[in-house]
Amino acid sequence: MNPASWLAPLESVAILGSVVAAWICLRNLAPSRWPRLGGIAFAVSMGIGTIIVMSTSVELAPGVRFDFRTSLLSAAALIGGPVTILASAMAVAYRIYLGGAGMASGVANIALVTLLGLAFHYRASGREPSTVSILLLAVASSLVGLLVSPMLLPDVFAKVTIENFLGLSAFKAFGTAFCALVLRQDSINRRTGAENRVYRQIFETLPDSLNVKDAAGRFLLANPATAVLMRAGNSANLAGKTDFDFYPAAVAERFRQQEATIIAEQQTVTLDQLAVLPDGEERHLVTLKAPMFDASGAFIGLITHNRDVTETNALKRDLASARGKLQDAIDNMSDGLAMYDKAGHLLYVNQRCHALFPLSGHLLVPGAHIAELAAASLAVNEGVIAGHDATKWLSDLGADTAPQKDILFQRFDGRWISTRITVVEDGILFIISDVTEARNAQAEREQQMREYQALFENSVAGIYRSTVDGRMLKANAALVRLNGFSSETEMLEGVRDIAKEWYVNPARRDDFKRIMASEGRVTDFVSEVYRYRTRERIWVSETAWNVASTDGNPACYEGTVIEVTDRKHAEDEIHRTNLRLLSLAATDGLTGLMNRRSFDEILDREFTSASSQGRSISLIMIDVDHFKPYNDRYGHQAGDDCLRFLAQILMSVCRTPSDIACRYGGEELAVILPDTSASAALIVARRLAESVRGLNLRHEGSSTGIVTVSAGIATASPDQRMSPAALIRHADEALYAAKASGRDRVEVHVPGLSRPTGTEAAWII
Repeated sequence: MNPASWLAPLESVAILGSVVAAWICLRNLAPSRWPRLGGIAFAVSMGIGTIIVMSTSVELAPGVRFDFRTSLLSAAALIGGPVTILASAMAVAYRIYLGGAGMASGVANIALVTLLGLAFHYRASGREPSTVSILLLAVASSLVGLLVSPMLLPDVFAKVTIENFLGLSAFKAFGTAFCALVLRQDSINRRTGAENRVYRQIFETLPDSLNVKDAAGRFLLANPATAVLMRAGNSANLAGKTDFDFYPAAVAERFRQQEATIIAEQQTVTLDQLAVLPDGEERHLVTLKAPMFDASGAFIGLITHNRDVTETNALKRDLASARGKLQDAIDNMSDGLAMYDKAGHLLYVNQRCHALFPLSGHLLVPGAHIAELAAASLAVNEGVIAGHDATKWLSDLGADTAPQKDILFQRFDGRWISTRITVVEDGILFIISDVTEARNAQAEREQQMREYQALFENSVAGIYRSTVDGRMLKANAALVRLNGFSSETEMLEGVRDIAKEWYVNPARRDDFKRIMASEGRVTDFVSEVYRYRTRERIWVSETAWNVASTDGNPACYEGTVIEVTDRKHAEDEIHRTNLRLLSLAATDGLTGLMNRRSFDEILDREFTSASSQGRSISLIMIDVDHFKPYNDRYGHQAGDDCLRFLAQILMSVCRTPSDIACRYGGEELAVILPDTSASAALIVARRLAESVRGLNLRHEGSSTGIVTVSAGIATASPDQRMSPAALIRHADEALYAAKASGRDRVEVHVPGLSRPTGTEAAWII
């Protein structure tokens, strides 16, 4: 090729450079967040670039054109990998579109250089390709044309001179190497940039202070933690400033002298520093200072890494104080504490151990072996078990899977010593306690329990414990016998629900539980129950109390049970006798009607009730006509019989149990009629008078020849203000009016009149 013909190939090389540069700019301006899409974008860009290169081909001879497509494709395959097959496909499609005699050789050329580039890509094994690999690829891809040249038609190939073909192949090799080197450098730059971003992120988020200063002590670079430490606000406020801008002059000068020495000696140094901040606060720092130099030995900067250990030091001091307090507590604890290693040598012992072994305690010093200490204690008869092989025991203890063992022995002075031995990770821990008082208290409790058990078993009263829901938990012999069982076990298995299986009335158990819930106990709670085995009904008295759990709620019931059947029968008999006495006191012995005292009480009660409820109440006063002559003629016995007959009639005319018939006195009777008007009372009185006539009791002293009665009626209405005494007086007035009018009559008291007129036939019988 003559020098003038080099211009077109150089232009093609320039186009290659433009395509690669355009891709790098595009990549940097719009970096992809998705690596796969970035690879596709690279392949498409390389495909478009290849089409551009193919469109600016160089004419080697008339009708024969030459381009640098293989340079860009092989370089792209080397750097981009398999995804550049897409670029090759685009180039093949465009070459087929162009057609021409060299189409087959052009397609083959594209395929071969792509495969060649991929082969070199995989040979690099994920690393950036070396310069030697790039040069070999450049030469190999330029020679691919020789492999496909036989595919050209002879008349076409004849137009290309060897000189031109070799010259253009050299340019192609140069173009391939150029593209590959530029793309490799871009890949390196992108990877380095990503690493730098990671380092920057680490630098920014590092919790410790990290900064770089120049030789004059000025900050070149500082992370946010440095700004926080120095109260600078943000990292930008540190740029170009020195320690003198933030620390007191004396502190800053000390720091500056230290840094100058480190730079001069070119050594990395770790320092403990006390930093006094502008506000006077003191911070303790652990500082690493490392000077940096370039390859020529020139100073670049001083790296400073500060770790604020103020809080850590405070925690260490607190820990030391806590350890001291713990040591004091261990030394003054009531129990002895000793720690042995796995071989049996004493590691630690507190002061209490010396007091617990008064005869051999002086030998308890770190390093002493447990076998020697046991032998010394045995020699002075301190109480250690005779014949005890401490070495064998220690070996057995180490091989035992149980984590703890307890040993109890009595000291020479009678006191009891308990030793709890625990195998721990670092050795064997002994906790030694004087349990004399505890053993004495336990013995006393056991004696009390024996006494209680004797009382429990021999008590004539039944003693029990039951659940709140009614299941028997424990019962003594007396309760077992009371229920007809032969043993406690049989009873506990037999009684599952006290309410249903024991009480005659199961609701009685609800009463029991209600009282227990409100008062915490019941006393002399008398109930009728079944003797469980025989189902005989008996009466018992319970005294019980709650047994509370830790949360204060009842955990169970405890109590005593005694049979009170005889007492209950006696009480019932007394009650019946009292009722009979009360009845006798309230009734008239001759007639069986309520007596005068009962009359007064009942009238007061019913009158008050009627007034409060706005109801009427009526009273009928009755007298036997000519009763004294009847007694004189027929005798007192006949008179008594007459009164009894009249009482029976009087009770028969009463309408409801609320109507009360009474003997007011002598032959005078009365009927209290609650909630009764005057007209209703008149009906009752008429029925009474008619019933008495119906007896036909002969009375020769009466004008009628038979026994008759006279009656007076008075009524208290809700709208009247009246007293019980006034009601009696009005009824008496009506009775006297009936007698004055000839007897055998019924008169009704009319308010406002001193006596009834006696002419109203409706009131007269």
